[in-house]
Amino acid sequence: MLPALQQARTTVKPFSIDLAALASRASRALLVLVIALAATAASANAQTTIGPFTFTPTSASGFLQGQATLDGTPADAADIVAARDASGNIAGAAQIIVSSGTAFINLPVYGDDATSTGVDEGINGTETFTLLLYDASTQQTIELGQNLSGWTNTNGSPMPGFNDTNTVYAFNTPSAPTGGGSTISAPITVADGTNTLTVNFGIDPSATDGLDSGIDQTAPPAPPAGAFDARFSKGTEAFLTDIRLDNGSRPTGTIEYELSFDGPTFSAISLSWDSSLLASMGSFTMADAVTGTLFGPIDMTQIG
Repeated sequence: MLPALQQARTTVKPFSIDLAALASRASRALLVLVIALAATAASANAQTTIGPFTFTPTSASGFLQGQATLDGTPADAADIVAARDASGNIAGAAQIIVSSGTAFINLPVYGDDATSTGVDEGINGTETFTLLLYDASTQQTIELGQNLSGWTNTNGSPMPGFNDTNTVYAFNTPSAPTGGGSTISAPITVADGTNTLTVNFGIDPSATDGLDSGIDQTAPPAPPAGAFDARFSKGTEAFLTDIRLDNGSRPTGTIEYELSFDGPTFSAISLSWDSSLLASMGSFTMADAVTGTLFGPIDMTQIG
């Protein structure tokens, strides 16, 4: 586990992500320093990054085709659509294709590589997945809000059930209730050179500080110690997406998010994020929450 992240929305106070508590094992304390030094490291060679999404292409894939709308209108050519599996892994991403005013999706959705033991690159068997849309105009990532099933390895051809270009995938920006509030969502990619996992944090006026169905995404059961993992913790609950309340009336202060991660002993784990995206949202600071002495606060709008 690592640092802390503080964001002050443009109209309200900062909130912080507390990448706390590394330390049930002595080796984890070392990982904190390694992570801090590697926070700006590039993804592994096998990985691909499109916009805010990092994923690992494999030989098992099928294309999802259709159309994307955002709040009832066609998505923009600068927008990016991605698939995320039930474990929180990004399983493919692609730019929206606009033709004659229609925003088309032609998205490769990758399956897990059975030959890479202990690594989860994408869809496993009957695992469900969902779609994410990165809105380039607002620099926000919006979830489709429904799970999809029926992924098939078609060796890069359109998948049955997902091969109709007239199918519309309707994304909707969460609306703020009367009373104000902000909606913010940002991803952090955790990687160890072999595995990659993207987790998301943010605020939303329709969320609570607890578990919100359709807003938060819970994490699967934790793997054995020493296995690659990343998750936000909130009390006894664990999340891949941790969205908190903002209704415009939260008292001045910070919102703390606790992000824990693990991996093989002495492995180098890196954290990466879109610093320009965070800079557009407010101020964010990552700080060591294990001892408070391993490194000073990191301005996440400048490094990432």
